[in-house]
Amino acid sequence: MQQQQHQQGPGQQLSLDDALAYQRWNDPAYPYNPLDRATALQYFEFSPFYDPDSNNYAARQRGLDPANEHVLLQMPANKTEFQLAQCTEPHLFVVRKQRRIQPANKSEVMQYYYILGHERYTYQAPSLHAVVNARLRRAMHHVKEGFSRFKVDLAPLPKVLREHLREQEALQQQQLEKLAAMDTDEEEPTAATAAAAAAAA
Repeated sequence: MQQQQHQQGPGQQLSLDDALAYQRWNDPAYPYNPLDRATALQYFEFSPFYDPDSNNYAARQRGLDPANEHVLLQMPANKTEFQLAQCTEPHLFVVRKQRRIQPANKSEVMQYYYILGHERYTYQAPSLHAVVNARLRRAMHHVKEGFSRFKVDLAPLPKVLREHLREQEALQQQQLEKLAAMDTDEEEPTAATAAAAAAAA
């Protein structure tokens, strides 16, 4: 029997469901391989995801087969049950954890589990919260990465702007000097004309 568990950092505490979401389990010693519709649920009963307080366990203790839906319908309501929700033999089995609620006798889905592949690894499906949280973390990672690249790309910009401003200032200074020179050239003929007129008088 093999069980792998995700390790959390110091100070991080997980609920039981969250902790199980990071585990995968299989039992190479289980005799029926490959699995089929008749044996998949029994194989699942050996996993850490199984609840010994469930109706499945109670039915098994009575010598009944909980893979038969009619057997579970005869068991008390408001207790945990496991049913085979989907089956694609021999490499995909979906187990549904549920609770039947009276008086409507409706089933409240609590969790899904997957039994996959020839090695029959069993996983707990992630919750909606876990999926959204993981996608948000991934999105934030990409946003931060994008800003870091943007910052690197813009790093030369202040230097380029300073050089551009210096060039503009130099160009404006040259234009002012040219205008001043043109004003000086216009004033010199005017002064000469005035001096000639004074001499003639």
